[in-house]
Amino acid sequence: MNLGKSIREYIKLFKEPLIDEKGAKIYEWENQEGVRFRTIADIINQRGGRQLPLSLFESQIITFYSDRNLNERMQFKNPLVARHYEAIAKTKEMSITSNEPKKEVKQQSFNKKPKSNGFGMGM
Repeated sequence: MNLGKSIREYIKLFKEPLIDEKGAKIYEWENQEGVRFRTIADIINQRGGRQLPLSLFESQIITFYSDRNLNERMQFKNPLVARHYEAIAKTKEMSITSNEPKKEVKQQSFNKKPKSNGFGMGM
C-alpha cells in the first residue's frame, strides 16, 4: 500500500480532510478489498528551544489504523466518507442483483436410489 498515493486520492475525491476537535487532520478510505483505513496527521510541537525541523512538512502522520485484522468494521468518523462508501456498496449490491439470471436451479439428491427400469438395472 502506498500511503501517499492513498492520501492524494482522498484529497482529489473529498477535497479536504475532516478536522477533529484538536485540529488534527483525519483521512479515511476503503480499498478494493473492502479494508478500511484511517490516517491522522497533526503538527507535532518541538520542545527544547530552536531545533531543526524533524520534517520538511508542517504536519506529520501521528497514527495509522486499519480494520484488516479486526472482527468488526471500522466506522468512519467523517460523515461524507461514510455516505460515499455506503452509496458505492448500494450501487454494487443493486448491480449484482440486477445482473443475476433468473434461473431455477434443481437441487440434485445424491442419496436417492436410482429408479429401476424393471430389469434390475438403474436408469
